[in-house]
Amino acid sequence: MRPGIAWRRFGPALLALAGLIGFMPAEGGTTDASTRGNSADRCKSLAQQHIDQGSVTSAQLFPAGFEASPGTAAAGVPGFDLPESCRVSLLLTPTADSQIKVEVWLPTLTWNGRLQGVDNGGMGGSINRRALMMALKYDYAAASTDTGHEGKDTDASFALGHPERAIDVSWRAIHLTALVAKQLINVFYGQPVRYAYFSGGSNGGREALIEAERFPEDYNGVVAGAPAVDPANNLSTWAWLRFRLFQNPSRFIPDSKAAMIAAAVMKTCDGLDGVTDGVIDDPTVCNFDPAVLTCPGEDLPNCLTRAQVGWLHDLYQGPGGDYKGRRNWGFERGGETGWVPIWFGKSADEILGPVFSISFFRYLVYGDADWDISRFSFEHDRAAAVERVRGPNFQADDPDLRRFKAHGGKLILFQGWSDPLVPPRIPIDYFKRVQARLGKQATTEFLRLYMAPGVGHVIGGAGPNVFGQLNPGAAFDADHSVTAAVERWVEHGVAPNAIIAGKYDNDLEALLAPHSLKPLRERPLCPYPQIARWDRKGSSDDARSYSCILPRA
Repeated sequence: MRPGIAWRRFGPALLALAGLIGFMPAEGGTTDASTRGNSADRCKSLAQQHIDQGSVTSAQLFPAGFEASPGTAAAGVPGFDLPESCRVSLLLTPTADSQIKVEVWLPTLTWNGRLQGVDNGGMGGSINRRALMMALKYDYAAASTDTGHEGKDTDASFALGHPERAIDVSWRAIHLTALVAKQLINVFYGQPVRYAYFSGGSNGGREALIEAERFPEDYNGVVAGAPAVDPANNLSTWAWLRFRLFQNPSRFIPDSKAAMIAAAVMKTCDGLDGVTDGVIDDPTVCNFDPAVLTCPGEDLPNCLTRAQVGWLHDLYQGPGGDYKGRRNWGFERGGETGWVPIWFGKSADEILGPVFSISFFRYLVYGDADWDISRFSFEHDRAAAVERVRGPNFQADDPDLRRFKAHGGKLILFQGWSDPLVPPRIPIDYFKRVQARLGKQATTEFLRLYMAPGVGHVIGGAGPNVFGQLNPGAAFDADHSVTAAVERWVEHGVAPNAIIAGKYDNDLEALLAPHSLKPLRERPLCPYPQIARWDRKGSSDDARSYSCILPRA
């Protein structure tokens, strides 16, 4: 299978895999079975455990062995070999209108002393069992929540008439999950968690930042990938793009033109970094002008109409301007093939980008099931999104991380330059705001940002895109994994530098089953603002041929 085929085939269906996890066994953390009594009895006893604002609904012992994972089978990973575990289900009811389901999985014989918090994509709506399995496989205690409702992660209708449930999905469910998981761990093992970690991507990246910003004692280390730092900004941009199509449907670009557009961009900008490899290392220096693709006359497969050129420009530039100092960014040049089916597709009604934003405005901003895109006004609705979404505290854009730093917390952010959902410069802006608030030196002591060339939304893309995003840290070494790197930083005080990313024949299989494949290419991801520069001597597919340098001003 050629590079990239696995992502194009499985990527859209597996975007929800963007929940990440945690590194090496904690020293002295493994529990001795001879001192813990019978696993079945101890597990069963958790069913009677008192839980503040909730209750245990079941506690079951699962034997060691292979467990099927339907959600990963298409990527070549049918399931996982798991240790014996006690799996506890809970229902949390912090308000009369809350129905928060939680699962906590506890390895009975092999616990490594760590807790791994599991994230949710989109609007949540389900327990992330794939991520629970991957954490358990490496002997972590792990916890996941459905965030207080059941449903598709693109559907926010659960919030209509239920303001408390909007708060549950915003922050309350993920925070209470951390608290109840620690309580159960303390009872089951007779000792507290040594280290707690949370990793997430997309909305899970937002959840990760919520934890660091508001509940700094929940986790020692946090990884936030493609974080929806400012969902009011992000989703207003998505709605604006859909409104532009509503105003003029002829702007729509069919997916059949995606490859043509991508080829033109690469012809202009691929070699700017010194390597012609189908990846633009720094899209901010790419000045490709969509106008060069304008059809001389009628609409043809190898060109764009004037209206289509205008919409491609909209996708690159975004709405422009700013709201209270926050720039309204668009998407970067170089990832256009990954815009199918997000922004390019068979019809404007089938593209996925606007779906979430319409549900967001309909149910979380206005509480009006009849709201539709014809009523959208960017200036008005952008402001309403900020003010009304801040009510249930959905935003994760507070740069004041002083309490997290004081608690000893470590935070790694990563963002793909080819992301078709989160404009890549939004996390950069957040990083700079943290620096402005705490100072650059203080920020360096606990925070890193990695910009990943050619990487899509959390996973996938034309560039080297496997660097431990979907795995516990124990699956990789700290030089090849963001989750392992944050654990080494927390537990051993070794701050991360460059992290090596790999490109594989099947990127998803390489993420889900580490060490099952050999990389075709490797590149270092450099701590922002550094970029990787090829030495023009060694192989451009070998990470050792690159060094991290500051870009020219």
